[in-house]
Amino acid sequence: MTITLPPVPHRGRLTVLALILPLAVLVVALGVAIALLPQLPNPVATHWGPSGTPDGFGSPIETLVMLTVIVVAFSVGMWALGFFLGSSASTRRLSVFFALWFAAALSGLLVGSLVMQRGLSDASQAPGIGLPLGLSFGFATVLGALAAALMPGDAHQPTTTPVPADAERLPLGPGEQVAWVRTVEPPHLTWLIGGGAVLAMAAIGLGLLGATTVGFTFGITMALLTLAFSLFSRWTVTIDREGLRAHTVLPRPRTVVPLDEVESAEVAEVRPLPDFGGWGYRIDSTGRVGIVVRAGEAILIHRTGGRQLLVTVDDATTGAALLNTLADRARMR
Repeated sequence: MTITLPPVPHRGRLTVLALILPLAVLVVALGVAIALLPQLPNPVATHWGPSGTPDGFGSPIETLVMLTVIVVAFSVGMWALGFFLGSSASTRRLSVFFALWFAAALSGLLVGSLVMQRGLSDASQAPGIGLPLGLSFGFATVLGALAAALMPGDAHQPTTTPVPADAERLPLGPGEQVAWVRTVEPPHLTWLIGGGAVLAMAAIGLGLLGATTVGFTFGITMALLTLAFSLFSRWTVTIDREGLRAHTVLPRPRTVVPLDEVESAEVAEVRPLPDFGGWGYRIDSTGRVGIVVRAGEAILIHRTGGRQLLVTVDDATTGAALLNTLADRARMR
């Protein structure tokens, strides 16, 4: 069976932001690292243990080669994702963000670790990696977010084609207004958040008691990950006369599908791992975007431009039927 992928706009800008810019960051990092080589011990420290002291060492040249291979491979992969499957703006922006974030985070971390080892005769004397880790990850996040913001959104693509006659509808009286709202979250969300919070506090406490930057850094990282998980795991889905809107606890990120871009909606069964490779905001091998919070029923929306959006949510049958009915009404405005 031949799969026809929907068209992808803004491929030129995507290539600049998701491929050329990450590789430029890598080149700058390699230039700085090569300039530092005469001042570095050989081998250099390449890994730090829980105590905050180096426990892994390697050749500086081999370390730079490994960085190059990993960053180039990841950047090409993210660029290919957006270039071939980026029919939706969210896919293009995610590919830009992660390509640049990964290149900047890894390159910054390596350069930072090498700067700390300048002038040392023995790499085992290198200080903890906590500061370079925090600075490189923070800088990478800001840089990735700015680059993603430069990626244009989707152009409005309205349609006047009627919703297929065999699509499910929800009977509504003339002039009757309806809003359908559901909230969906992963199973056992409270336990997951609680477990992450306990682990983070334990790691921070152990780090402070043992005066180790690695333990403290791990605890802070776990705390931030737990916070992010709690903010972005619960989604609210609304269907009304404006269309479909899906958002997390925060106003952003959110996904909006106007009624005049809905070709049809139906119910689909989702298996997160086989269908999308996991949970969260996902893209499958055909470019279909999925808000996959759990397994089970979902609303599958066929949009103009060959795009598809799938949202796992309870009572998907009612939601899909209402969306078809409201899309019919929108054609008659």
